[in-house]
Amino acid sequence: MHELEKKKYSVIAQQHELPLNDVLAAVKVIEGLEPKPGRNFSSANPNYVSPDVYLIKTAEGYQIILNDDGVPKLRVSSYYRNLIHQNNAFPKKDKHFLIEKMRSAVGLLKSLDQRSRTIYRVYRDAS
Repeated sequence: MHELEKKKYSVIAQQHELPLNDVLAAVKVIEGLEPKPGRNFSSANPNYVSPDVYLIKTAEGYQIILNDDGVPKLRVSSYYRNLIHQNNAFPKKDKHFLIEKMRSAVGLLKSLDQRSRTIYRVYRDAS
């Protein structure tokens, strides 16, 4: 392989006791090969899986680091919080709608936080 990389075809021919023309013919075949043969069957890009947790070895032991790359940074807008506290800013029906959506948003944020804490605890207890 090393001689093939360096294109030392005469060395290959001597080592294997082959005519140089046979080695050159084999090189042409090798050059025509597809290095990633599965590429012809799928045009989709590969989906790489990223871990939820990284375990880093430190001088004191191991440190657990949550991978937040796939989790969006969410927060509830203060604009909507202020709207809820304004009296008579809009009809009561609209205010109830806004309050319900605010509760849903806060519930989602709590669920995401709970998920992170659970993943951390599971990994801590397993290691």
